[in-house]
Amino acid sequence: MIAALHVPQLPLQVALWEEPDLDGQPCAMLAPGSLREGGPRVPVLYANARAQREGVETGMALTRALARCRTLQLRERVPEAEARMRESLLRRATHLAADVELADEATVLLDVFPIPEARRDPAAWLEALPEFPLFWRRAIGPTPEAAWLAAVSGREVVEEVEALWDLPLGVLATLGARPEWRERWEAWGLRRVGEFARLAGAAVRDRLGVEASRMHAVLNGERRRLRLHRPVKRLLESFELEEPVTQLEPLFFVLHRLLETLVGRLQAMLRVARELVLTLHFIDGRAEESRLRVADPSAGLEGLMAILRAFLEGAEHAAPTQAVTLEVLPTEASQAQRDWMRRGLADGNRFTETLAHLQSLVGRERVGRPRPARSHRAEDFAVQPFHSGRGGGEVPAVLPLPLRRFRPPIGVTVFSEGRGGLSWPLALQGGPWAGSITARRGPFLLSGHWWGQEAWKRVEWDVSLESGALLKVAQVGGTRWWVEGAYG
Repeated sequence: MIAALHVPQLPLQVALWEEPDLDGQPCAMLAPGSLREGGPRVPVLYANARAQREGVETGMALTRALARCRTLQLRERVPEAEARMRESLLRRATHLAADVELADEATVLLDVFPIPEARRDPAAWLEALPEFPLFWRRAIGPTPEAAWLAAVSGREVVEEVEALWDLPLGVLATLGARPEWRERWEAWGLRRVGEFARLAGAAVRDRLGVEASRMHAVLNGERRRLRLHRPVKRLLESFELEEPVTQLEPLFFVLHRLLETLVGRLQAMLRVARELVLTLHFIDGRAEESRLRVADPSAGLEGLMAILRAFLEGAEHAAPTQAVTLEVLPTEASQAQRDWMRRGLADGNRFTETLAHLQSLVGRERVGRPRPARSHRAEDFAVQPFHSGRGGGEVPAVLPLPLRRFRPPIGVTVFSEGRGGLSWPLALQGGPWAGSITARRGPFLLSGHWWGQEAWKRVEWDVSLESGALLKVAQVGGTRWWVEGAYG
């Protein structure tokens, strides 16, 4: 038996609560910094009821919103004030129940099964709750998600999840439904929560993935435990040196002492370190902060110290160090079972240590994972930092046909004919792929950097030959032809 406390449009309500003179006026909420000179042009994040009656909607461009309502009052989000109100909501929840979950920035879930009054008469218990400074909605349901949806939709007591099946599918955005799922639901003709819930679970998993399958199970009554909210104390230690140091060994000694204290507190909390934040304060008054991600979150002293040691050995500092601050960002220890069918890192922290050494040798910007660059040039790529996730994400249901590229591409003679100013390939002459082209896809006209000296232009085709070979061919410079690779 779960209760939900939900504050609709919490950021906007906080702003209106701090400025009572705005009561009754059309108001809209923007992102921080949007109203300053040269600030980003962002859409409306929230609009109160008066503004909505004037035609202002969430997600609307600011210029359009002002055109619809010339008296619209604009305010920026104030994260500090929102955090204070969120803490007030959490304190209210912890006074009511021992087990509390912070579902999102404006919703708190609490287990009220141990409360006899809530079990005996849920509606009366909700009615008797003390008032909150902001307008809030309260609801009780059999599962966390049921109570959450009931509070968001304005219902109070829901005995079965099926009672929420008449809600529009858009309400599932509250539970994290992705935009692409909603597009697929619309294409399938689904309009209500119940229509999605009645689909076969296996079909949902195959077509939308694991996360959508979990949501489908929740809408069919699957229960889970609350993710208990426990305030995390900041794990931070500082030390000011008697004399500025330029050597690493004295710095390593100090860091080892600080880290030993932090690790002890971390282990007492039953947490592991996911990131280390190291700040060096120099004698000239400057400070340099470095964030070191722990590839395999751990609470091991020597493993974390090795990460700090490898980083400092590759760093260069222009001034002696006067003081040092070390902070450990904690996280829950992963309970995921290793997948024996996949190869993984035997020691993630050793991997991070190796990366630090490589970065000191070749530069931080040259170490990472390759990813496609924002360019149409063949094989163009950029480097991004390694992430700390354990998996590579969900595998698409349909994989494209792989292309085995030839490096370098192989020159070939192509018999072609001109159509519309382009050369259409008809056959390959000579070489291992000699023969007529039976089918083709294209032309794919690619170009880039036309504004500079590195301008390039090419026309690509995917062709099928009589022999059954599937090739990618390209014409570069309007004359030469190349076989870029073979499919399959």
